[in-house]
Amino acid sequence: MIALGTDYGIFRDRLAFFPDEDELAELVASMRANELLRVRQTSAPPPGPARLVFETTFMTTCVDLTQPLDALYQGMDRTSCRYLVRKAGKMKDSIAIRRNDAEACADFARIQNSFGRINGHSADLSQRRIDGYRAFGDVFTLYFKGEPICCNLVLCDRRARRARCLYYASRRLEDGADAALIGALMRYIHWDQIQTYKAEGMELYDFGGIEDGATGIAKFKLSFGGSIVVDRAYYFATGLGRVAYKVLATIPSIRSVLRGRLPT
Repeated sequence: MIALGTDYGIFRDRLAFFPDEDELAELVASMRANELLRVRQTSAPPPGPARLVFETTFMTTCVDLTQPLDALYQGMDRTSCRYLVRKAGKMKDSIAIRRNDAEACADFARIQNSFGRINGHSADLSQRRIDGYRAFGDVFTLYFKGEPICCNLVLCDRRARRARCLYYASRRLEDGADAALIGALMRYIHWDQIQTYKAEGMELYDFGGIEDGATGIAKFKLSFGGSIVVDRAYYFATGLGRVAYKVLATIPSIRSVLRGRLPT
């Protein structure tokens, strides 16, 4: 299980991924009176209705890392993924992928926040939030000819052997960007991460939500050949946490700003 908590004065926000049934029951039982608990992905049923304020399904796509490496490569869509990975691989002398060092993390924050502002999908990630995620995972940044181009933040549940891509960002929306090149590099960094986590004993590479599978980002994720997995997602709240949830659920402007923190 991965569980993060952030205190905002009188209100506490907690986020959990992959708790089993016992862990979920313990999380809910230990909630403070001012807490909102967001369970993003789990297979466990809710431990009673008392504190449950929202539930839904969460559809994702996961690559089975227990397969041989050649099978993983051949499982990618031939034209929309494997061809582009191979194309980027021909430029590997110009590519460097850095993991968790200070420069890679600083470039991740800059690219992620710029990307979020341009596409309007998410609010800026604070350094406190990034540091909280990094305690449970990795930042990867890809450099092409020395320039940072794309990056990912991946959460790792070592007990469940599941790596979960949480944030993707690139410079493809910037003025003058070579979108075709960046598209190939974005696929290359995921292929590199798939190989890295397989070598480290992880068993699932989880691309994150795909909604109904029809969006551009969903098609990108599905092109890597993973299987569709349907998890559960919940919000639990007590006291001020319940008030906070109602605010998020009823004010469109706040929902827009915090969209990345809702179970979608």
